[in-house]
Amino acid sequence: MPIIRQLTEAEADLQAKEQLVLQAGEATHHLASVLASTNARFWSLPTERLLAVLNADVPATLATFAANTALGMQVNASLNALNLSQLSCRAPVEPGRADIVFDGAVFVHVPTSAPAAVA
Repeated sequence: MPIIRQLTEAEADLQAKEQLVLQAGEATHHLASVLASTNARFWSLPTERLLAVLNADVPATLATFAANTALGMQVNASLNALNLSQLSCRAPVEPGRADIVFDGAVFVHVPTSAPAAVA
């Protein structure tokens, strides 16, 4: 009796399909990781430099944010559908800083207030 059972052609085809899906999932997971790291680097710029970049071309900035959000949502939906614990990183879909907001015309810094000290 062999230790390893020979797969039928149908079983081998199903296994190959699963391997291809996993390979695509791993590539998608890598994309999510790259999106997360580049997003973190971008939003970590000093406030004045970040505002200068965001406001240099506001329509282009807004279009980039919309595209990144759409891409992040699609990447995350794909990873969620696979539901594999080893593919846990997700792409960001929200701005990286709560203290930078779009006021309808430009991006501005809105300092967050620290909680008041209890006396």
